[in-house]
Amino acid sequence: MPNERLYIKVILPKQGEERRVQGGGGEPKPFKDVTPTLRRSLLLQLGEIEATLNRISVPARVVPARVTAEEKAIAKSHRPDVLFNTATCPIIGAGKPGELFVKATPRGVRALQSKIGRGFTPQVEKAISTVHRISPLSSSDRLSGARPSELFSAAPAKGGAPPD
Repeated sequence: MPNERLYIKVILPKQGEERRVQGGGGEPKPFKDVTPTLRRSLLLQLGEIEATLNRISVPARVVPARVTAEEKAIAKSHRPDVLFNTATCPIIGAGKPGELFVKATPRGVRALQSKIGRGFTPQVEKAISTVHRISPLSSSDRLSGARPSELFSAAPAKGGAPPD
């Protein structure tokens, strides 16, 4: 046993060749071409939201809006966070797959219009390409199209089952 050796390979610093490890990913790839026509279409849709905001007489003018994503861009990792953030119209919720709800304010809509109209970075173009439609929520969108009285009549009584 005294002649038994442990074979350990010793590597001294700078003995081996150092190679730089390349990072993963690449440039963001848009889901569709971001043409001037697409930008104008989204700006017109934002105009509808702006008109809805102008009809509100409450001092804190806020309108929830629905953003529908392209079918290929419904994954959470493709969310257009570059467009919809605290500087513009922040995301306040999600609905069905590919459906986001944002908080639209007059200042936020103007900032979003500026970003869509003048944003030409690869990240902004990819975010624009994920958006299919932007629209304000209307009263028909709320409560699944039902009137409040219909919902109250279908709701269960306190501690009981729903009426038949």
